[in-house]
Amino acid sequence: MDTARAVLRNAATRTADQLGGRRGDVFAMTFSMIEVRTRWIGEDGRNASPMELFGKVNGPNAHFVLHTLGWIRINFFGQTYEVALDPRSVRGAAVERFVAWMDEMHADKERPWLVKISAFTGRDWISVTDTAPEGIIAFLDRILEFGKPSAVPETLQVTDCPLERARSFGVEAVNTAIARWQESQQGLPIDDPSVRALLAISKPGCTVKILSRDGVGRIVFGTYTPSLTTLWSQDSWGRFPGAPVGEVVPDRALGSAVETSARRVMETGQAKVETWEGPVLSSSGVIAELAWDRLTLPLTSRVPNDAVLVVTHRLTPIGQGRLAS
Repeated sequence: MDTARAVLRNAATRTADQLGGRRGDVFAMTFSMIEVRTRWIGEDGRNASPMELFGKVNGPNAHFVLHTLGWIRINFFGQTYEVALDPRSVRGAAVERFVAWMDEMHADKERPWLVKISAFTGRDWISVTDTAPEGIIAFLDRILEFGKPSAVPETLQVTDCPLERARSFGVEAVNTAIARWQESQQGLPIDDPSVRALLAISKPGCTVKILSRDGVGRIVFGTYTPSLTTLWSQDSWGRFPGAPVGEVVPDRALGSAVETSARRVMETGQAKVETWEGPVLSSSGVIAELAWDRLTLPLTSRVPNDAVLVVTHRLTPIGQGRLAS
């Protein structure tokens, strides 16, 4: 984010000193059957396309690349341009390319243009409209300050479910662990036989892990048992044990949601069952729209708890239904 703001400061100086302004220019345009085109600037500053990632373009896909991957969208119609970005996830390279594009457009003195730029605050869209780059750059500078430090927006839909749903996993070790937790109501000891049985499980679509809170409050991986069918390569999940979730999970939005869910159980000491669904970025760079169930059990006897046991089950592509694994 500091890099992005440095780009803007340099651009603001260059624009004011070299390009001259158009602020206050008034011009009229007549629109009749104007074609609307869309351009995406990827997080690396290059032209990008949701079609290349998803094979199709729709609302959820566009939402994912804008809010999670940090792409910038530019809609063109006539000499009017509508720009959208999320300051919580946009990267410096994308901002730099956008500023360069404005320089190119503004250099053509014979083609007046109007830019409306909108930024999402996490709750609402805020916008500014201008005919000169310095006004757009000033807005970007303010909105990027809002997004510092970068906060990862949650693009996954997470729904709370009754504890009984976990019994439908059809995994006996899960049922045993739930029963042991219900007996104690204080958190399972990490060396409980039911915990060891879950960590030893080997089942397609089922992963088991221990998450704990380290000395500075980060959520870190403990023991990790991957599914036989996993989104992560062995190189990826091999780095998980002992590492902060937010630093090693390839999908930043997923990592943020995992941390949020774990903290809720640590702070309340209550078991939780959830359904998760949405786009997920794998370690190979492939984006898949998936749905799965998730059980989280507290592992220690005090609140807030230091660790939780997490079981994810029935990882299924959206549109194929929840298939029992």
